[in-house]
Amino acid sequence: MHPKFEDIFGKPHDLSISSEYEPKSVLITGAQGMLGNGLAQTFRFLQDIGKLPNTKLFLLSRDWRPKEQQLWHENKNCILIPNSSMSTINFPIEIVIHTASPSNITQISSYNDLYEANIGLLKGIQELKPSRIVYISTGEVYKGESLPEGSHSKNLSKTFKRDWYPIVKLDAEFELRHNSLKNNFSTNIVRLFHTFGPGVKRNDGRSFADILWSASLFKEIILKSNGNQIRSFLYLSDAIEAIIKMALTNEPGCKVVNVGSDRPISILEFSKMVSTVTGSSISFDLQNDFLHSSNEFLVPLIGDMNNYNWSPKVDILDGIMSTVNWIKSLPHY
Repeated sequence: MHPKFEDIFGKPHDLSISSEYEPKSVLITGAQGMLGNGLAQTFRFLQDIGKLPNTKLFLLSRDWRPKEQQLWHENKNCILIPNSSMSTINFPIEIVIHTASPSNITQISSYNDLYEANIGLLKGIQELKPSRIVYISTGEVYKGESLPEGSHSKNLSKTFKRDWYPIVKLDAEFELRHNSLKNNFSTNIVRLFHTFGPGVKRNDGRSFADILWSASLFKEIILKSNGNQIRSFLYLSDAIEAIIKMALTNEPGCKVVNVGSDRPISILEFSKMVSTVTGSSISFDLQNDFLHSSNEFLVPLIGDMNNYNWSPKVDILDGIMSTVNWIKSLPHY
């Protein structure tokens, strides 16, 4: 069950998005993922309250089953499209928000699989000739190094499977930088850090997803490391606001921004917060062959997003409570 706007933002709604610019159309890829669905639900809410009333919303996903189609059928400004039919879109696309990408590195068998989901789809997007593409990249491109915002680590290698994800994200960034100049469209690259919230998948593969689902379902959190890894945890609604602000800007050219929290939190500390909310126990099952990410993960510089009147405002504990409540609302709970 995909979360609704109220599951993510709560009541009363705390949404600070205003824009004099109303695009004719917005296309969202990965529209059934946590981030893509959250963005789609937020655009629908903005339309319901009288903002962006004339914007057509195109939601792209691998497969739209009848049940999911039913959830959107009342919105006449919304069109559901499977990935395979993207080339059939005959309406001018103004803005694309490209969120689609596998995240579970343990279930990815080759670099080419990641490449196709990110850059293969991106090539089809560019054929639609949008005026702006917002691409969701990752903070992992810094590899925990203290680097200026917008740069990236030089120590990434395809030899290490754990590096495939940031490498393919950089490949997509380079593709966009090059083609935005050549084909005269604007690009906003959002380097997103560790984002969680309603809609996080049980098989997501990242530690925070395992922690949230295990605690909610089984009242037990099993850590496969000592939990000392530092993360920049960000609640979903904060990420959505940042991305929509970047999508609705009229700035030309190519812009790279970090979107994350400047508060460092270890995986163990995050686990203890989840334990406080759910009453779960915490135990350790150290595995030497587990694909751990870098132990040193510096929090991001978010100075550029401050220029767009954005900073994280949802307390992590509150975000955990919202996520746990959504998991518990699901039919299988």
